[in-house]
Amino acid sequence: MLIRRVLDCLTRTRLPAWQGLLALVPFLLLGAPSSAQAKGTPAGTVIAHQVQLQFSSKSVTDLQTTSNAVQFVVQELIDVAVQWLDASAVATGSPDLSVPLTFQVTNLGNAPEGFRLERAALSSSGDFAPAAAVVGSLFIENGLQAGFQATGPNADTRYVAGVNDLNLAADAVATVYLVSDFPASLGTGAQGRAALRAISLTPGAAGTAPGKQITLPGGSAAGAVVGASGAMGEVAGAYLVTGLRLVMTKAQVAVRAGNGGTELVPGAECDYQIEVLLQGSSGQADDVVIDDPLPAQLRYVGNTLKLNGVPKSDASDADEGQVSADRITVRLGRMLPNQKHTITYTTRLQ
Repeated sequence: MLIRRVLDCLTRTRLPAWQGLLALVPFLLLGAPSSAQAKGTPAGTVIAHQVQLQFSSKSVTDLQTTSNAVQFVVQELIDVAVQWLDASAVATGSPDLSVPLTFQVTNLGNAPEGFRLERAALSSSGDFAPAAAVVGSLFIENGLQAGFQATGPNADTRYVAGVNDLNLAADAVATVYLVSDFPASLGTGAQGRAALRAISLTPGAAGTAPGKQITLPGGSAAGAVVGASGAMGEVAGAYLVTGLRLVMTKAQVAVRAGNGGTELVPGAECDYQIEVLLQGSSGQADDVVIDDPLPAQLRYVGNTLKLNGVPKSDASDADEGQVSADRITVRLGRMLPNQKHTITYTTRLQ
């Protein structure tokens, strides 16, 4: 409709066709609504576009012309977010060793980016600053076994600055554990805070104002721009000294393939074991519930759930266990110090 009105105006003024086109193309380029760049467009992408104009003059129809090409190169965005994943303050004893806080680091930029990780112990009125664990302070989840694993064959990767800095693709995430030790002098109810910091490794980016232009190594013509985080993110997590601590470990204890072997192939059955231990010297933990949603690649094998060696039904009934849509729930109720429960069940690999 807009083009038609402009053409009508040109016709009434009796301008030659070529002059009308020259007058109209800049108008269209400036007046047409621009399309917003989608979040996550990769850095270095060349975006080019042209305007096409169609019109008729006297007895000649379907005349057209094409404007010059307008293009630009998408700049790299350097941005990061750090999120604390624990639902609430993590319970710890006094003394206690290697208690993790769980964080997630997300590369919000549109290109691969490296990040240096740091921990910061925080304290304010009424709380204390947790000490870095003797066995290491920061660990990167390696995906072999869910949750923090300090030792064993599935131990998560200990982070060493400058050696295995975090390298994330655009929009990629990584789980990081911040691990702390606690002395015997802390009273029940004491609270401690510690923060994880992720800092961009691009020279000159971290700590600068959002929107700052950065010249990238290698002389990329497009360069980079610092995002809202200032190319570094930080968030704190919390500990609470309760005198009690629930420790849970999950392990794959057996595999049975259809050929009688132990290969992890489709159709193989995998036995899992979950151990739950309440550490501490006094008090109790109430309403303890274990919730274990299976990944999409595993299917629960019916009627294999056991608690401390005793079979439990899959139905929602009077016993402690329930399985619904490959989600295993066991209600342990009250637990006393140093009490341990063992849960076992079988899955089938799809």
